[in-house]
Order: sequence, then structure tokens, then C-alpha cells
Amino acid sequence: MNNKPMFETQSDYELPLLQLLYTLPNGGGKVSEILPRFEEKYRDQIPQKDYKNFESGGMRWEKNVQWCRYYLKERGFLDAPRRGIWQITDEGRRWVEENPKANRLPSFRREKPAQLNPIIKAITIENFRSIRHFTFDLEPLNVLLGYNAAGKSNIVEAISFLTDVIKGGVERAVQTKGRESFEDILYRKATTPVIRFELDLEAP
Repeated sequence: MNNKPMFETQSDYELPLLQLLYTLPNGGGKVSEILPRFEEKYRDQIPQKDYKNFESGGMRWEKNVQWCRYYLKERGFLDAPRRGIWQITDEGRRWVEENPKANRLPSFRREKPAQLNPIIKAITIENFRSIRHFTFDLEPLNVLLGYNAAGKSNIVEAISFLTDVIKGGVERAVQTKGRESFEDILYRKATTPVIRFELDLEAP
């Protein structure tokens, strides 16, 4: 029985993920293998609320672990040499060895670069008009093909809507699309009043 405290925030998942990677034979592996190992090791610390399923698939605790991958990478403790592969770095391994009794990682302040123009590598759209869930990778040149009424225009409109939200907020974006309310843009069979966009960004 694990007597350690329950995870309360997303940041509580960071150190456990780092420690788990440290114990793996190769210091990491496929995400599809790491997540089950994480649950097996820390099941008693994952709160019930984090077992909630998302419309896009997966549970909240899985999303928390995946976000921690970005934060650990910022610290230089984790590397992702290929898509779907997580690996502890020499710096991350050294920190674990030098802090065997640590119960959380030290505070970390991200240095804001003078200018950052990230490249969008993939977009996930959820609950937008006729789109329940859709993920697609982006390349320098993208061509959208499909049958009539397949929803191609909604994909284009979703990206346009996201751009308008970033520029002027949700209310303005709704008005720009000629809709009366946010609900007019929501997926008609949505079980939650949430439109979700997820961007996979890569620094140039």
C-alpha cells in the first residue's frame, strides 16, 4: 500500500514521471508502454477525479503525465528523440541521483525568448460544428480532400475560428462567423459545452 499523498495538481505528476523514467532499463521508451507503467506504480496516488475520461479519449491523469513531458523537457530532464518516445537525459538522471529524498522538483522559471514563432505540427479539433474529434498533422503544404458534405469546410472554419479567438476572444469570433451564440458552433451531439483545440507546436 502506497502511503504517499495523492496527486492534487498537474505539477505533482512531474517528479514521479522523472523517477519512473530513471528506473526503466533504457531510461525511457514508448509512451504507450510508459503510461501503463506509471499507473501501475502510482495508482494509489492518482485521485479518482483524474480518472475522468475526455471526449478525445484518454483520462485526465494521462493528459497530466503527457503535459509533464513538456515541462520536464524544458528543464532539460527529458528528451523526445522521436514521436511517441520519451527518454530521461543525463541531466535528469543526475538530478534524481543527487536528490533521492526529494518529494517534488524545484520551482522553475521559464526564460521567455525575445521572439518565438513556433511551427504548428498538428491540430486536434473537438466538438466544433460537425466535427466530434479530428486530428491531423501539418506539413509546409497541405491539401484537404474529401467527398461532398464530408466536413472539409468545417475544418477550414474551425482553424479560422481558432485564429479569431486568439486575436479577439470567443465572443468576437462567434460574431465573425455570423452566429448568434457559442452553442451555434458547438457540435450538435456534444456531451459537454466545450470546444477544444489542441496544438502540437515545435520551436523553429
